[in-house]
Amino acid sequence: DLFPNPASEKVMIRILDLEGESLEVFNNFGQSVLEKNINDSQIELNTKEWNAGIYFVKIKTAEGVVSKRFVLN
Repeated sequence: DLFPNPASEKVMIRILDLEGESLEVFNNFGQSVLEKNINDSQIELNTKEWNAGIYFVKIKTAEGVVSKRFVLN
């Protein structure tokens, strides 16, 4: 679960029924803009300083990889 979408200053990611291990965010050029280990079911990303555009979130879990997309205004 990822919200709000589109976003402006922050993005909340909620991982339900999965155990997240790490998270990586890429811009629409495929460049990594954030990489972090996670150990919580809710993550807040501060996107205030990021450029507007489309971003992709890749969450690695014990069960596999989950990908999400969001738009930053």
